[in-house]
Order: sequence, then C-alpha cells, then structure tokens
Amino acid sequence: MWISINRKFRVLIDPFSSHSIRGVRLEGAADLLVKTDGTAAIVADKTDFGSATYLIKIFRGKFRVTPGVYRN
Repeated sequence: MWISINRKFRVLIDPFSSHSIRGVRLEGAADLLVKTDGTAAIVADKTDFGSATYLIKIFRGKFRVTPGVYRN
C-alpha cells in the first residue's frame, strides 16, 4: 500500500518540483548577473548549473535573452 501511495505522490510532485527548483536557480543566476561582474561560468558554478553553456541555454529559454544581454 505505501509503495502505491508513494509512487502516486512522486508522479504528481516530481515534474513540478524539478521545474520549481530550476526556476529558483535561474532567479538566483539573474540576481548574480545584475549584482556582480562574474562570468557566465562563475554564475553557473554558484547556482549549481553544470556549465556556462547549459546556464545560457536554460536562461535564454526562460528570459528570452542571453545572460550577457540581461546583464546590460
């Protein structure tokens, strides 16, 4: 019984939780871009994105601009 409830809970929550966590990390990256002069690689490292390339890809998807354009 517990496994069934747990599985149903994960199916309902997991897609939203990973999306929410990524959103919080992107907001943190945006904040760092505005408040610091760190490169995309440094911002990616501080916000736990795997690489600057991945950060730029995800950032562009949410904000519709690159991190460099967002900063300026």
